[in-house]
Amino acid sequence: MNLELLKIGTIVLILAGVLLGVGMTVITELADSTRSNELVRDEAVTFSAFSGNLANDHVTSIIGFANVTGEVNATSVTDVTAWLNFTAEGVLSGDARNFSNGGYVVTYYYDKASDTTTTVNNFNTGLGDFITWFSIIVVVIASAVVITIVTKNFR
Repeated sequence: MNLELLKIGTIVLILAGVLLGVGMTVITELADSTRSNELVRDEAVTFSAFSGNLANDHVTSIIGFANVTGEVNATSVTDVTAWLNFTAEGVLSGDARNFSNGGYVVTYYYDKASDTTTTVNNFNTGLGDFITWFSIIVVVIASAVVITIVTKNFR
């Protein structure tokens, strides 16, 4: 084995890894850019231990929040943010001073996945599985190179 080929092989493996990493980043951004902002009106949420979950993730804003009896009614973003915390994954948590556990309705916006988003995410998952194997391939090739160099030195 010519050691000059080792340089070329190393550069090819590094470039392939970089291209896969950059490709996955670009594909993830593409998937996120194909989402559409959708409104959900009056989704029923049951709060237990002052927390609840929305049916959708990628929540961007909550614009309304009320309990079913009408005692708590936050229809401005200022009131909602004062009473309620939320994450992009759709997890809600409330301040015990402002309301109690039970049934509520929530109006919110979320970024809905399109068919393109789903397809791109599936491709990205498959590419991620390949990258796992790619790291194993790199280790095997590196081991073969080291073994070849060591055995050449014993001749």
